[in-house]
Order: sequence, then C-alpha cells, then structure tokens
Amino acid sequence: MFLSIIIPIYNREDTIGRCLDSILDQRPEDIEIICVDDGSTDRTREVVQEYQQTNANIRMIENPQNQGRSYARNRGMEIAQGKYIWFVDSDDYISNDAISWLKSYCDGKEIDVVNFDIINISDRGRELGTRELERTDEIMEGKELFCLFSSVNAVKASVCSQIYLRYFLESIKLKFTEGYIAEDSAFNLKALILARTAIYIKKALYIYLIGYSTVTETKKEDYFKGWFMAFYNIWFFWKSQKWSWQVSENIARFLMTRYRYAKQYYYPEIREKVDKWAKCQEDSVYKCYLFFREETGGYYVRELTSEQYTRIKSAENIYVFGAGTIARELADILDRMEKRILAYLVSDYTSRNPESLYGVPVVKLSEIENKDKNACVIIATIPRYHNDIKTLLTEKGLTNILTIT
Repeated sequence: MFLSIIIPIYNREDTIGRCLDSILDQRPEDIEIICVDDGSTDRTREVVQEYQQTNANIRMIENPQNQGRSYARNRGMEIAQGKYIWFVDSDDYISNDAISWLKSYCDGKEIDVVNFDIINISDRGRELGTRELERTDEIMEGKELFCLFSSVNAVKASVCSQIYLRYFLESIKLKFTEGYIAEDSAFNLKALILARTAIYIKKALYIYLIGYSTVTETKKEDYFKGWFMAFYNIWFFWKSQKWSWQVSENIARFLMTRYRYAKQYYYPEIREKVDKWAKCQEDSVYKCYLFFREETGGYYVRELTSEQYTRIKSAENIYVFGAGTIARELADILDRMEKRILAYLVSDYTSRNPESLYGVPVVKLSEIENKDKNACVIIATIPRYHNDIKTLLTEKGLTNILTIT
C-alpha cells in the first residue's frame, strides 16, 4: 500500500465531507484513509460512516472521549499500513492531483521526508506558502534541508506539508506528545533533522484554512502549555546530542520562535495556574519552566508566607529594591496592608528606571540620603539577582533583607 492518510476529527460534521471528497475525487488506489473520531458530540461519526458505505478504503477509530489531536494521530499511526503517512486535518483539504502526483514522484524511491508547499486561505484570500529555495527536487540529508529552510526562515511547524516514510518514523520511535496543542513543532523538527533522506518539491499539494477565534482564559492556558511543551521538547532534543555548529545554531533559532510563542501566551492571569501545573510535571520539565519563567520576567508576587507577612507587618519603615513588574505588584500588597514605602531602590548599574512609582521616588542605592539602616528592605526582582543584591545591600549597611517572588 502506498499511502495512509490519517485524519483526526473532533466535531467537524461541517468540514469532514469536503476533506474526504478532496481525497476520494482523485479516485485514489493503493491508499487507506484512517479517520480518528476523537469523541465527537455532533454528527461527525455518522458522516464518516456514510462515506464508508461506498468507500472500502476508509477506516475509522472511535475514541470514547476527546483526548486531543496528538492522541488521535498516534492512534492512527498504530494501525497505518501504507508505505508513507500523510497527516491531514479535518477542516483542510488536499489539491486536485496531490495523491497521483506524490505516487508518481515517489515510485521506486524511499525518501524519509518529502516536503511540499501549502496554500493558505484566510479572509484575505489565497496565499501560496512557498519556500524560496534554489535547490529543489534534490534528495539530501534531512539536516542539510533543515539548514536550507532555516536560511530563508522557512522551517515549517505543520506536519501536513510533508509525507513521512512509515518505516522511518517507526525506526526513530517518533510519536506526538499527547495532551497539548502545537504538537507539530517538535515532531516535524525531529523527523526532518533525523531523516537520512529528504527532499523539497516546489509544488502546492495542501490547502490550509486559517481560522480565527476569541482567546478565552482557558484557551490562553492551553496555548501557553502547548507552546511551552513545544519549546521544552525542542530544547531537550537540542541538548540530547552533539550537532555540527550549523545544525545547532539553526535548531536554536527555531527554538527561539517557540519561546516567543509561549511568551506571547504567558498572560499574568494564568501564571498561578501554570505554576501549579509545572510543579506536577517531571523534574526536567519543571526546571525548564523555571528557566523560562525567569527569562521572561514571569516571576510575580504570589501569596505571602506567614513569616513574610509578619515581618512586613511589624516593620516600621520599608524600602523596596526593584522598580519593575514585581515591585509594582508588591506595591499593591503593601498598600492593602497600609504599609508605607520610603523609596524604591535600584543599583548603580541599572538604567531606564522610572523616576518614581505611585508617587514614591526611585533612588539609586549609592545616592540615597539619610537611609534608615533598620528598615526592612524587600527585594522584588527575579531570583537570579538576589544574591548580588543582598551583597550590595549588606555593603551599604542594610541587613534587614526579605526576598519576595
């Protein structure tokens, strides 16, 4: 069998017919279509069953409850029999001659990853997502093709813009990370870099429909977790072995795009929830999250411990070291506690600080006049600076120090 097309479906009664028609209208032979219904609650399952009545090459897996696209794709791979695998989403479709063209092109070859172009359709119309490479139709190592894509900022995250040799995926034991969105990124990157043979064909074979939706707080949390796990999986893969400097640099460049996506969804209102989520993950994930949180300035004032509360409540005078987000959040807490801040302190080497916060002066530590050496100095910065700040404060005679994060 030439090709297994795996389609994860969840509540897509309005689009799955169009997707299946785009495949079946080509009268494909020597392929199978694996529809994985992921606990749909609408008529999706019935629509697929109607197509099965007249198309023996459609198989369906029924998940009793929704477990996500990664889970559905992994289940599809477990039963796939085709030489190649193509992941197609149920709200997209394929171009008119895609299957016959792929079959004729791959006939007699065993290419681990075959890349092609996507047509993006949005409310702005059709946009051809081509990759401006001079070298096309040339079989090369996956690492080499990855670096070429990276050189023109054309590393694609979507798994829909290529077909994969099934034996190759099985040989490297590649699966999707289940339970998260943005699952394509790490899967596709690993497949391309580990591919013994790969090729880019400058031909559009897939039509991707760009949808827009309101980002609710639940979605914010899901999006952050998904992009963060993509960042973590790529980071872990990057560190897993020694790469040539060129491959390493390009993985790092792609890694930073996943970092920026995760940062984009790291909204203040979800941070307490994702803090708790991260603590429940394996140790390497949690450590990576702590690194991410510090690098993004994502530390914030959580609930004060009873010891911290008592020390602050009993302090007659208070300085706050820091003038950023953490200091601002601390100011709200101190205001509710009816505590007055003498000044916000910053180090001599810190620039671009405001002159004041909420009417309280921001003062360089070296320039503070008549300082109260008995005052409680609350450090409100990210943890990496705490030890240096404590040393600096102690040298200036301020030893009643409390750290807050």
